Amino acid sequence: MKKHSIFIVIMLCMLIGCSRPDEYVTDQRLIVFPPPAQVNVTIKVVHGGSPFNVKAFDNEGKLVLDQTQSASQEEASDFSLQLSGQGTYHVILEIENTTITQSFLGL
Repeated sequence: MKKHSIFIVIMLCMLIGCSRPDEYVTDQRLIVFPPPAQVNVTIKVVHGGSPFNVKAFDNEGKLVLDQTQSASQEEASDFSLQLSGQGTYHVILEIENTTITQSFLGL
């Protein structure tokens, strides 16, 4: 019972800390929504015109998205990803000598 109560408190703290209930943000340059996803997920890269590479891997480690963009006038880019099954997916963004990773759950 005590473990269950602690879990609920932790989950509430995580939800309250999110900027929006349907958005989980770990770095302002990489946004994946909605979490958890059932069929499709949107990956938003806020790059400010800088070149970047974004990759996504499915629950079996298979590369399902690999996009490279050179410098541009646009401030952000959106990518739609159709999920291939249930499990944990991983997104890796390489931008400005920085690597940002984020995971999300596919239902």
